[in-house]
Amino acid sequence: MDKPGQRTVGFCGQYVTITYNSPEAKALVDFLCLDLSVPTDPNVAVRQVYDVVISPEKPMLLLRQGEKQLYAGKCRYSLAYCLINEIIYQTIVNNDFGPAIHAAAIAYNDGCILLPGKSGSGKSTLTAWLASRGCRYLTDELVIISGSDPRVYPFTRPITLKAGSAAVISSFLNLDKAPVLAGRSGFMLPHRLLNTHFSPDHPVPTHIIFAGYQAGAAAEMVRLTSAEGCFKLMACYVNARTFKDHGIGNIAALVKNTPVYRLTHGGFDGLPSVLSDYFPELFPHEHG
Repeated sequence: MDKPGQRTVGFCGQYVTITYNSPEAKALVDFLCLDLSVPTDPNVAVRQVYDVVISPEKPMLLLRQGEKQLYAGKCRYSLAYCLINEIIYQTIVNNDFGPAIHAAAIAYNDGCILLPGKSGSGKSTLTAWLASRGCRYLTDELVIISGSDPRVYPFTRPITLKAGSAAVISSFLNLDKAPVLAGRSGFMLPHRLLNTHFSPDHPVPTHIIFAGYQAGAAAEMVRLTSAEGCFKLMACYVNARTFKDHGIGNIAALVKNTPVYRLTHGGFDGLPSVLSDYFPELFPHEHG
């Protein structure tokens, strides 16, 4: 198999190598991995090697890990979705850099909001909307919290949305003219469409918000106790087995020192009036 190029990328010290067989395959890998870290040591150990193959004759797209075929088909989105999840797994398993949490993260001025939630909970759509309101996108899926003075290390990827989110996203972004990677089940959106001046950042978390959509519900934000916040955050904690005490002390310290809220909403229309009380700089017309 012809392999004219490869790229080694990772997250918080763990890496994978991705080979590609054509300019089209390279473009797909670059789109997906643009903001992942690159090792300074060219001989760094990698956890896995993946092969991305695009054959123009059929056409056919293949994703392989050694002799194992992970994807075969015609949909670039499906291959990209499979590959990014492989990268997430390989860079998180046994990673002791810090607790890994399923959470989106956005930054604003000197603040950083974590939006924990399992895949499919709607955090990507909310994150895209917040980015359209002036927040700086960090990730829509995963963070590692590290250090005694905790910092957020985001797994920065294209914003990855379900197909049903297209109508909502179209209310603040013209998807017809956007370079979107789309498939039947979803689409990936380059976050720089919303974050023109993106730069990597490791901010201190200042707020944790558990957001949930409920059809017809009025927007409401309620402060949770540290115990409630810790319980909910543990459900989004993905590498507990890596640590001797399962990292519970780190999670407890995080929620003790960071205000935690539950946000319920029935759509974005009602959010500015509620969020302006907490983040007036993002919603100046609703505040005061």
